Amino acid sequence: MTMRLKVFIGIISALSIFLFASFVRSDPLKDAVDSLFAQAEPDSLKEKLLLLGTDAIQYIFEYTGVSDKPEEKLAKDVIVSFGNDAIPEMLSQLRTENWMRMWVASDILVEIGDPLPLEDAVLKERREKVVSHLLYILEKIARPSSLRVFRHFAVSGNKSIASRAISALGTLGDTTDIRFVLKATRSGSPRVCRGAYSALGKFARRGAVPPELVGESVSCLVSGLGRRHYIERDVAVDALAAFGDDAVEYLEKYLNERNFYVRYNIVRVLEQIGTSGAFEVLTSLSEDEDWGVRWAVAEACANADFPNGELLLRRMLNVEESRFLRTRLSTLLTEGD
Repeated sequence: MTMRLKVFIGIISALSIFLFASFVRSDPLKDAVDSLFAQAEPDSLKEKLLLLGTDAIQYIFEYTGVSDKPEEKLAKDVIVSFGNDAIPEMLSQLRTENWMRMWVASDILVEIGDPLPLEDAVLKERREKVVSHLLYILEKIARPSSLRVFRHFAVSGNKSIASRAISALGTLGDTTDIRFVLKATRSGSPRVCRGAYSALGKFARRGAVPPELVGESVSCLVSGLGRRHYIERDVAVDALAAFGDDAVEYLEKYLNERNFYVRYNIVRVLEQIGTSGAFEVLTSLSEDEDWGVRWAVAEACANADFPNGELLLRRMLNVEESRFLRTRLSTLLTEGD
């Protein structure tokens, strides 16, 4: 091959690459979206962006984000306005494995609010992250049709997915589901237990726990207060607090539990409940053998603003032997004054 031919072929190749790159870059629809977002007044662009049609959604999505920038809010609002026509593109964004894109797409799907296409999609999905996001979205939308999906995944062999689905049962489930959740609290999987504790709290917040199951529910959650990992303990605390005074009457029998974490976290539950009934039980724990539990009682009196909290703090100070706790009690009383 002659030198002249080599040079000619090189020029042709370079020109081909340039033309191909120019062709890839020059998408008129993308250019239109970019041009509109480049304008100084984004609030006036919504109608113009909608006129570009559904094919523009993929390009509009590029301007979304997780901050409060005006263009990000505008982009999300426009996509939501497309309604169900935007769902296929949002589902594709959920499958990108990019956490920011997944969360933004999740928020948009929640705002669109149609669960049926998502229910069909999640039952066919195999990727754990995508299934978890779809379960989260369906729980946020909270339509009765999604209950079958939560029940389906609640028995999944994947513990993360099962935990998410079990937790979601608390948003829509009935008494049959509560019984299933109670069994799940005895699981050997910390993740499954966490989902079950969360579900019981959700049942309690919407007043869906039958009176005959309150005692068993409290008992299961108290077992969670002594779990090895703080995450399970924290979820159990929040769930118990959701039962309010219904839990207080059952908690009294656990005040002598040998496990420090159980007694300590009962204090946290009573602090969140914050009623006169909770304060009466808290008074009993002010004499606990462990100074860490007594410390928690002191903090609860200060934080929950119980009417007789200051009186209890002074009583504790009069008999307290721990130098560290006496100092803390004095500080709390001084701050109260």
